Amino acid sequence: MPATENVQPIRVIHAFRRKWRSSIVPILVVAGLFAGLLREILFAHFYGTSGDVEVLRVAIGLPTILSDSLAASFVSVFIPIFLAERASTNSRRTSDMMHGAMFVSVSVFAVAWLSMPMQAAWFAPGFDQVQTDKLVLTGRVFWILFLFLNVSLIFRGRLSVDGVHWPNASAQLIRSTGIILAMLLGFWLFGELDIAFVAVAAALAGLAVLGVHVFSIPQTERRELFGGLRARVCFRGSRPIVTALMWMMILQLLLSSGRIIDRSLASAFGDGHLAILEYSYALTMAAVAAIGASANILLAPLIGKAIHASGKISADLWRLILMLSVFACVIGLVSSSWAEKIVGLVFTHGQFSAQDMTDTSQIFRIQALALGPLVVSLILLQVLVLRGLLRVVVAFASVKFLVKVGLVTVLFAHGLGFAGLVASFLLTEALSTVLIVWLVIFNERRRTR
Repeated sequence: MPATENVQPIRVIHAFRRKWRSSIVPILVVAGLFAGLLREILFAHFYGTSGDVEVLRVAIGLPTILSDSLAASFVSVFIPIFLAERASTNSRRTSDMMHGAMFVSVSVFAVAWLSMPMQAAWFAPGFDQVQTDKLVLTGRVFWILFLFLNVSLIFRGRLSVDGVHWPNASAQLIRSTGIILAMLLGFWLFGELDIAFVAVAAALAGLAVLGVHVFSIPQTERRELFGGLRARVCFRGSRPIVTALMWMMILQLLLSSGRIIDRSLASAFGDGHLAILEYSYALTMAAVAAIGASANILLAPLIGKAIHASGKISADLWRLILMLSVFACVIGLVSSSWAEKIVGLVFTHGQFSAQDMTDTSQIFRIQALALGPLVVSLILLQVLVLRGLLRVVVAFASVKFLVKVGLVTVLFAHGLGFAGLVASFLLTEALSTVLIVWLVIFNERRRTR
């Protein structure tokens, strides 16, 4: 009788655990989204469109754009290696992957750290000397954040193969929370906060993200991974991994070049233009993260396993990709029509003026229309990467870069100025989405012949 009475509580506990495990990822993604929006609200409240926030935007720009965009691509390279290791007893390839990934991460960090003065001259030519000095210092701290996040991708790949997605889903929440706490404490204690301390808080949050990923792996597997890292380096074995990851790095620089161009040109239009452009970007990219990036947390391992097992992507996965793409397009249209309400709800506080709200709303009305194309490109890009079509993807990214440069040149030649810069974002994303859809369809039809 006592044994029978104990059965029901155990079933309840197991049912609760199953529901918690299935809901923890969306909970963390939504929490990360809200934390990101709160971070933007505090930026607008405390800094408005001042020169300091423009320095902060440029400093945080390339390291975070690169780390965020590299996340899915790097993991797409790691997943097949971990799957192959699981199917065999040879762990040499995992050791080579660990060595290659660490080499790429540390090398890019070192080059970026040393070249920060050159980055300041290229990416913010409109800054004065004081802003440039702040940018160099702050940017170097944000590259430390990049290093921590990039190293965490190795462990994220292993966790994705095991079906453990919550550490990655928590990354945005941890990063945003670190910056939020720094701003709140700084302004509460001192009435102001230098942007360098915001950068330090972000770097510490990046270290926390790495720690969460490392300690989420079971102890035995963690020892195996670190054992692989301590193993003798085989340059011949690591070379393919280094090559693949460097191609990914070049690819993501090309894919991110449009936003880098926008930021560089916006800094030359005078105080405030770069800030309002970045506030609008923040809203657009928050939506992309909520739909596209969170979908990739689940889609990338599913697509990778499907290709590894059967060499093809199932019809159910294609239907899921189509549904997500349509959903993103609808959200983009709704956001564009409600631009003033959304911007007013999020940003009109503290140092953010009514004129800032009007200017940001006008930009967001255009950029929100690119939400659908951005999500479609993000998902289909992973399909091509998981297919091993890196050269095709790099060619696509190169064409996208050339399209951006061409559009900016033409629109500026017609005297559209800052409005043309904003319009080029939407046009580039729309045209590149048409191209990547054609590339995926062409590749899938060729495989079925």
